[in-house]
Amino acid sequence: MINTVLTNVLAAITTMLMILSLIQAFGYRSRANTVYALSLVLLECAFLFYNIPSGLLPSPVPWLIVCMLSAAYFLQTVALRLMLGRTDCWPARFSVYAALCIIAVFFFWVFNLPHYWRSLSASAMISLAAAESLNALYTERTNFRGTLLIPIIVAYLLFLLAHAVRIVLVLATANTYQEFMGANAVTTGVFILTILFSVLSWGLFSILKTSILMEERDSQRAMLERLALTDKLTGIRNRNALDQILQSEMYAQERYRKNLSAILADIDFFKNVNDTWGHDTGDVVLKETAKRLAASIREADHLFRWGGEEFLIVLPETGLAGAVETAEKVRLAVSATPIVPVGTVTVSFGAASRDDGETEESWFRRLDRALYLAKQNGRNRVEAAAPAAASGHCLAPEIILGWKNEWDCGNATIDGEHRALVQAGNRLLNRLLDTGSPQALLAEVDSLLEQIAVHFSDEEAILRDAGYPGCDAHCMVHKGLMAAGGLFRDSICQGTGNAESWFHLLVDKIVHEHMLKEDTKFFPYLKK
Repeated sequence: MINTVLTNVLAAITTMLMILSLIQAFGYRSRANTVYALSLVLLECAFLFYNIPSGLLPSPVPWLIVCMLSAAYFLQTVALRLMLGRTDCWPARFSVYAALCIIAVFFFWVFNLPHYWRSLSASAMISLAAAESLNALYTERTNFRGTLLIPIIVAYLLFLLAHAVRIVLVLATANTYQEFMGANAVTTGVFILTILFSVLSWGLFSILKTSILMEERDSQRAMLERLALTDKLTGIRNRNALDQILQSEMYAQERYRKNLSAILADIDFFKNVNDTWGHDTGDVVLKETAKRLAASIREADHLFRWGGEEFLIVLPETGLAGAVETAEKVRLAVSATPIVPVGTVTVSFGAASRDDGETEESWFRRLDRALYLAKQNGRNRVEAAAPAAASGHCLAPEIILGWKNEWDCGNATIDGEHRALVQAGNRLLNRLLDTGSPQALLAEVDSLLEQIAVHFSDEEAILRDAGYPGCDAHCMVHKGLMAAGGLFRDSICQGTGNAESWFHLLVDKIVHEHMLKEDTKFFPYLKK
């Protein structure tokens, strides 16, 4: 009676666990979940058959029950190994084990051996499966966290001990087996331990599943964050990472009154590399340059890909002199060893130290101008930006634009107007640096804007005659620059315009971004 009740309880618990396991197997599909759900299905079938009176069952069914119980616990071992990432989750001895179960069923069925042999073989096979699980647990003990492993191993040992005692008692009471099994406390204890073991096994797998899922999600989250903050080509940080790190470093500078500097680097003649050897070689140059930059700075420094062929180095606790020294060290390191097949690659550098209270925009504007000077003064050199506070965040008068023959497109009208615009821009810059009358300054601005408008009109006509396909888009760029010029004129009228804002428009927008980048797109069409 007691055994029947306990068996029913066990069947009910196993049914519940089986349903929950199947739900998890369908919700989070994996080999481990599937195998574990299968083990519970076998366990449920075994207990259901066990509750059927023996007289109503065909003779082989009792032996199939033995095999199902044994296979259920062995499959739990396989599922455990799968969860822990083992590749040898189906050990060779599993085949031997399955063969023994089949032979036992056939042997006991054919020879119709007494019932106690069924109990003996059941305990022996279940003990073998439990021992396999215990071996897997001990082998993978380093993969378990906290003290979870200890109670599980203890439970398995008690489970094995109970079945070992049962085997001994079955052998000792073979002649009075029926009477013995009806009320023996050992058998009852085995059933109770089986119930507890099933619950414990479910708890183990649930904890493992949760832990593995959390680790996978954390790993995926970390990977996504790493991808979002890393330049795919070079493997160094990108501008997204810069936004996070820069704010932290600027706060530390102001909080602890420490120096903070930055270096902006640009690979010289990189366009020629792409045009001559192709973009694949250009990618090699970018990756190798990034590698050499990273190897030449301190661990505390931060290296970023600024964009295109430009790199940014942020130097905590470093003044302007230290930044220049670092830039020179990096410059030599890059050019020391040729890059196949390009040969020697050089880099130009601009260095700037952030002033107390200076905005990020102002700091990086000075940094960009220093790099521009390095390019203008011959490349493969380091230029330092003057402190912003030295001129009230305005430029020093010696920073004046010049035009180089290599920037010519080959059309006399366009090249002549480009040179005239640069000269007019320099005159306006000097006017802004002087303390002249506002009326004279405004007249200078109006004259320059008119000159720019005439140049844009002439250039657009030439491009249409040359059949340049990007002419319409180029015209839109011209309109944007004229709008920016109008805004600058408004700032002059309001008394907020200064040399810094004009230099930014002239150098960054008109010369650097437009004349030296956008205009180069139509050079081949003019040469035709």
